[in-house]
Amino acid sequence: MMGAGEEIWIARKRESKKGREDKEREREHKRQIEREERNRESEEQRIRRKRETWKNRTEEWLCDAAMRGDIESLKEIMKIDDYILDKVLVGSFKGKNPLHMATSIGQKEFVLELLEYKQDLAKAVDMELGTALHIASSKGYLEIVELLLEVSPEMCIVCDREGNNPLHIAAIKGNVKVLEVLVQTNPQAARVMVDRGDNILHLCVNYNQLACLKLLLDRIRGKEFVNSTDINDNNILHLAVIGKRHEIIKYLLLEWPKELMDVNARNGSGWTALDIHSRVAKSEDNYCDIKHVLRESGVKKSYKLFFPFDPSWQKKKKDTLMIVSSLMATMSFQVGINPPGGVWQDTSAGHEAGKAVIAYTNPKAYPYLVYFNTIGFLLSLTTILELIVVLPTQKKAFGFIRAGISWLTIMIMTFAYTFSVIVLAPTEMYNSINLVILATVTVWAVVISFLRVLPFQAQLILLSGLLAIPVYLPILLHLIISQKISSLLAQRGTKPTESTDQSTGETAPPPNPTAGSQNDSTSVSIRE
Repeated sequence: MMGAGEEIWIARKRESKKGREDKEREREHKRQIEREERNRESEEQRIRRKRETWKNRTEEWLCDAAMRGDIESLKEIMKIDDYILDKVLVGSFKGKNPLHMATSIGQKEFVLELLEYKQDLAKAVDMELGTALHIASSKGYLEIVELLLEVSPEMCIVCDREGNNPLHIAAIKGNVKVLEVLVQTNPQAARVMVDRGDNILHLCVNYNQLACLKLLLDRIRGKEFVNSTDINDNNILHLAVIGKRHEIIKYLLLEWPKELMDVNARNGSGWTALDIHSRVAKSEDNYCDIKHVLRESGVKKSYKLFFPFDPSWQKKKKDTLMIVSSLMATMSFQVGINPPGGVWQDTSAGHEAGKAVIAYTNPKAYPYLVYFNTIGFLLSLTTILELIVVLPTQKKAFGFIRAGISWLTIMIMTFAYTFSVIVLAPTEMYNSINLVILATVTVWAVVISFLRVLPFQAQLILLSGLLAIPVYLPILLHLIISQKISSLLAQRGTKPTESTDQSTGETAPPPNPTAGSQNDSTSVSIRE
């Protein structure tokens, strides 16, 4: 048997062991709780880290989905990161704009899904300041353009870094249908100038887009818009000639209304379209054809614009020339039939009645007076005849009749003048004056008649060569005939009759009957 003390000691030992076990269980429980807490925290961290990893890769996944047009992937990505499209707008998106990527490859459904999530994506710009509408206009994706215009029609006037709006891009690329939709949405966007000074019409010509040019000219029919110029003051016709856009030139000059096109506009160098074309190498194809089209359409050289043809001014000039020529012809005719000093009223030993006084008082100067007066008379008649013949008529037959009557009238007046001068000449000068005047008038009549049947250019050439003939011919004939007469009289042993010197009042001695008979016989022989 154990004692009471031993039992107490055993009981205490049991209690102590139980207490240690309880404490051990308690500590184990705590450790279990701590392990569970640690496991729970690590799971949350793992999930959190995984989510962070996904979010970092969602941008890559979104770009990949945009390239493939995968709408389901887009929806999954939006569940993981519903703020991912906002990053695109604020500029924190690390990849390319998914809307721009989808637009560039024509993923219409994906573009529509993106716009349903975030319409403001249509206003986002890339590094070149281009929008999705710029890309769609360049690629010619008409349906995507219509989707973007429904969301943001104001994007038609947004310009990229080079100053081109979507209409400019569509015109450069020749996307006519896209351009038509853009013009219908915002016609004023077509009037926006590019940074370098061109407008959309200049771009159509420079890039040889005739279809786009026709569309724009039909939709926007403004004279100021059509004739607008670039920084070098070249309009679309100038640019078409410079770029040798033959089809555009023919369209502008043959099909487009001429009242809306200033065909004779000058550029910064002062050249018209015809001036520019004349500087193009003549070996180019269609050179003569385009030149003919330009001229037939009324395009002129620049120098002709400084001196324009004014019919009223031309008529006034003709009237003035007719008056002046008529006055000069009248003066010359009066001098011929009524020379200075008048005529002798009686016949005496030194003169004859009805003969010019100046022929006796100044016998050396009188022939030159007659010759130069005749030259002035003939030139005045030439001017009058030219003015009468070249005046326009309603019918060609009437023109020939009028020209013939005018020619006959002037010829009759010319011969009347000729015989008046011959009659007024003294007997001693009769043969000299007669031959010189008749020869001069005959040469003049032949030259004028011959010129009338030649073309205008030939008339100018021949007239310039024969212009000196009526001036020097009378003087030359006078010298030759005077020398012949003097030599003939010297051979006959006669001298010319001395005339009365009116300045001193002295008269010549009475003629010798023998000498008179010799003079008469000499005159008769010379006249024969």
